[in-house]
Amino acid sequence: MNNGLVHIGFVVEGFPPYSKGGGIVSYVAEIARTLHQEGHPVVIFSLLPEENSPENYCYEGLPVVVVPRVSAGGIFPCRATTANAQRVAKAIRHYQDQGNELDVLEVPDIGAFGLFIDVSKVKLVARLHTGILEIGRLRGRGLDPRVLSVHRLEKLALHRAHLVTALTCYQRNFAKNLYGLNESAMRVIPNFVKPQQVVKIDRIGQRIGFFATVGRLKGTPVLCSAFNVVSSRHPETSLIIAGRDTAIRLWFGKRSAIEFCKKILREPERVHFTGLLTREGTLREMQQCDIVVLPSMYEAFPMVLLEAMAQSIPVVASRVCGNSEIVMDGKSGLLVKPGDPEDLATAINTLLDNPETRTAMGFEGRRVVESKFSDVAVIPRLIDLYRGL
Repeated sequence: MNNGLVHIGFVVEGFPPYSKGGGIVSYVAEIARTLHQEGHPVVIFSLLPEENSPENYCYEGLPVVVVPRVSAGGIFPCRATTANAQRVAKAIRHYQDQGNELDVLEVPDIGAFGLFIDVSKVKLVARLHTGILEIGRLRGRGLDPRVLSVHRLEKLALHRAHLVTALTCYQRNFAKNLYGLNESAMRVIPNFVKPQQVVKIDRIGQRIGFFATVGRLKGTPVLCSAFNVVSSRHPETSLIIAGRDTAIRLWFGKRSAIEFCKKILREPERVHFTGLLTREGTLREMQQCDIVVLPSMYEAFPMVLLEAMAQSIPVVASRVCGNSEIVMDGKSGLLVKPGDPEDLATAINTLLDNPETRTAMGFEGRRVVESKFSDVAVIPRLIDLYRGL
């Protein structure tokens, strides 16, 4: 480290403009841009499909080293993940051989890619987003041998890391027990947003927004059932559902999640399904909403809640994992029982019935984001951790 600057590398599956996904890709893009703007040298090692991988490129001033990814295909997941890890390690060593410095390598949502990344003089930071066993359990696949095999690699990878960061206290404790990690090698560092000036919009309680993948895991069918109740009491209210469609498993096969949800709705014409939007498009649509709802069955650390709160929009979210550490129930938003459409409808109606409550919760949400989940609050903590390795 020279002059207090930290040379930081990120390993991620896909990176803009070749990957437009949210979640981890959005996290890496945002944090890399922010660190770069503060003067810290940053490089991205991006795993992209082997058959059409582009050459190395630059994105918004960030150098991106492309690593052709081995597809799992018919290969057992262990072999694919270890092969990709070896490719990443080779790319990193080549990057160093060209005279580039690298102090810290962060591997978000490890996926076992950190297992064979053993590079001289580089500290490995594993960033926990979602454990494979937790998702497997939620999908009824907790004992699936493919899931368990990747979990074993994740465990090995985490124990090799110099530091493990988690998004929430829940996640830290879950990982500590699941992977047998030493708490002294773990830190809680949340995701962040950059609070922009709030757009002045006259919100009169007529628009509800959902901005996430459409499917059961995100609670979209539950929201549609709840909206039937809400719309009977507030006939002027509309619902926007913005997110990528998925397939919902039924006993006789699969169905589009959007089509499944439309069948639930009594008045589907009052619900607008936009499909997947760009980040800019999502924020534009969100600005028009009076309430943002996220009734997920599981969440690591949903950025949509931070983005809504940063715009002084009250939120309603399920009382699970990360949501409970972002939303202060009754102050910056409302928390409801996951999978319960009646509880969700009651919370939405409470906010629609009380404009003053909506406004107060919106202001409190903005205050919480600025004090706890803004770039100003989070980035210095992260840099201190890097420097302390």
